[in-house]
Amino acid sequence: MKIWVPLPALLSGCLLFSGCLLFSGCLLPTTVNIGRQLPEPVSEPDPVLVDRDRDGVTEAEGDCDDFDASVRPDAREACDGKDNDCDGVVDGGRTCRFEDDFTQQMKTDVLIVLDNSYDMLTYWQLASDGAVALTAPLLGATSDTRIGVLFNDMANDKYSGHLVPPLRGGHPWIQGNEPWITADRVSTFFDETMLYQQPEPTEGDQGIRSAIWKSMDNGEEDVGSPFFRWDASLNLVILTNHEDDSTPDNSRFLRDLIDSKGSLSQISVYAVTQTTTFDCQNPAVQNPVAESILELVQQTGGMYESVCMPDWTGFLSSVGQAIADQALRTTFALQAPARLDSVAVTIEPEDGSESYAWDDFALSDPTTLVFTGAPPPIGTRIHVEYQRDWRY
Repeated sequence: MKIWVPLPALLSGCLLFSGCLLFSGCLLPTTVNIGRQLPEPVSEPDPVLVDRDRDGVTEAEGDCDDFDASVRPDAREACDGKDNDCDGVVDGGRTCRFEDDFTQQMKTDVLIVLDNSYDMLTYWQLASDGAVALTAPLLGATSDTRIGVLFNDMANDKYSGHLVPPLRGGHPWIQGNEPWITADRVSTFFDETMLYQQPEPTEGDQGIRSAIWKSMDNGEEDVGSPFFRWDASLNLVILTNHEDDSTPDNSRFLRDLIDSKGSLSQISVYAVTQTTTFDCQNPAVQNPVAESILELVQQTGGMYESVCMPDWTGFLSSVGQAIADQALRTTFALQAPARLDSVAVTIEPEDGSESYAWDDFALSDPTTLVFTGAPPPIGTRIHVEYQRDWRY
């Protein structure tokens, strides 16, 4: 049902109701704030007035790097690639070069393996003379070398491929940097060692490790440090007029060497051996070629010579020099990172003669100098000057 109210009556009712609200106190006028009133903003301090690195000097007072306490006016200028005293000149205008000095050294082990077969005896004098020539480049105060002698019998199929120590007590090797070790002493050592050679391996002496280690303690007690060193290369020099033909097992050499050294890269094999198919004295007689020994030589990058040569001295002298060159130090640690374009290397000869510049080098990293070609000779003084690379 719809109820109709006249418009005048409706308007008068609205006014009456409004008057009631307005004048009866049921609704009081109030003041409303539009938005939130914020406190006055706090102003940031002037950066030039703050001592960020707490060195006692602000930027406003002349600190040209307020994030580094070593940089401020009146600071001591250091060779650090910075303008420490804020005078506008880095490192005080100095070149700030560093200097390092080294003495060239070598470190290696040389093991001579002499065949003690009966018809090899006629070559032993050649072997003794050759040993002196072989070891001459490996002796001296800066030569950290060990030179040893072992034997094997390649003509005996029971013992071929086995290495045995001499019967003499003590070391079957000499230390190259001992002051009493001269060429004459090497010759005496070699001759005396051959006098005490064993005609055949003793029971259980098989392989290079057994021979070396048993010769060290002589079956009783330790008489010195072992021949093998993990941080030194090993050079095996085989002297024989035979191929290991009856039982071609010279590969045992290599297996035992790798067992001892842990890496083929540290081993080189050189040999004076029979490398022709005919007898040197009687060409009508056919001999086997020393294929297994040559294989060892080729696998390790060594050298060999045929016993048909009447004199082994020249060849063994070349072998000794090659071993010495390979054993020279080629890397040197610098005391600070260096800029490659600033490095200068000077070589001062051991005999005191005039020094000379050396240009064949590089940096494998900022603190490691590497000679990229043949390194400087043993005993020379290596003087390195360079400017520090402050990026490292």
